[in-house]
Amino acid sequence: MQVRLVISESKVPTVGGYKDGLYAGNPCINIWIKLQRNVRDADGKDKWEAIPAELGDTQRKIKIYEYESDGTTKVETEDTETDKAIELATESDCQLQILRKFIYTAYEGLDKDKVKKDKFYWGEYTEGDFHYIKLGVEKCYGENPTLDSYIKMLPVQFVPTFATESLRRTSQFSDITGSTTVKKVDIKGSLDIEETEVGLLLEPSYKKETGTIGGESVTVYAPTALEKLPRGNLFAITCSWHIEETGQNNNGSGVANEKGEFTLVDIGTTSTDIGTTSTITIKGNTIKGSDGMTTFDGKSNFYPLEIGNTSVMSNKLYYNRHGGTSNNYVTDSGDGEYIEIKEEITE
Repeated sequence: MQVRLVISESKVPTVGGYKDGLYAGNPCINIWIKLQRNVRDADGKDKWEAIPAELGDTQRKIKIYEYESDGTTKVETEDTETDKAIELATESDCQLQILRKFIYTAYEGLDKDKVKKDKFYWGEYTEGDFHYIKLGVEKCYGENPTLDSYIKMLPVQFVPTFATESLRRTSQFSDITGSTTVKKVDIKGSLDIEETEVGLLLEPSYKKETGTIGGESVTVYAPTALEKLPRGNLFAITCSWHIEETGQNNNGSGVANEKGEFTLVDIGTTSTDIGTTSTITIKGNTIKGSDGMTTFDGKSNFYPLEIGNTSVMSNKLYYNRHGGTSNNYVTDSGDGEYIEIKEEITE
């Protein structure tokens, strides 16, 4: 039986966040594929159709073949197979999610040895680097079909961290908690976006084009990268605190603009450090497309490294570079490595 694997004619690949499991929310590429067989109709003409379910054994794990930018040199990788079987005996398109690998730039406190052991680490990155992905199915009714098209793959980068010594406590307000020891405080700061690779921030949809690989003209699905950081609010900064004295939980938030500048509301203590904890975190962000209108979840473009634990010590807030719960590639730091939030209090 002659079989083939094809990308849906009605849906181009898109960037997005992985659905569930261990990698939920990590950046990925959504691809819609079909497995078809060739049959001859009553008029003696060949046509392609879905594999009938009655043939059985229709669920397959898709193999991932990764190549350097020349399209012929294979990349040695542990990620050679999707983690879920896909039902291919259907007229409908089967959605497949391919996780994007990540790079890091200059990132203080990063455990580089731990990063390099991760199977999704891209390796050393140079601007303009990319890989090609092909998909295939092995031992499928006596054949090993692969896509006749290539998918261009770009890595993702970590979210930017806070700029060193950029956090400032700028004002102190009247009590909002009913406790004389707790005051509301504004925090101003900036993110370090100097190392952000704008060319790795992708528009939502891929485009279909023709390329040359191995001397042959082939179909390539390629992403569209932003040419520059769009204007407006790009990153969300969240802040939370818990006060044991009152049992109160509070949350605040702020946004960072294209320059990385942000303001948010936090809590500090005025007479005691006991019973108050506070965290500042860079989390889910939103990037606007180059047309100024298209908006999509920035998690599609940044690896979800949550950073920014803070603590209240000696009536001062400190930022600790220790990573969050999603992907902890940042080492624990001692008190001496905290970034002190500068005091600029006005009563």
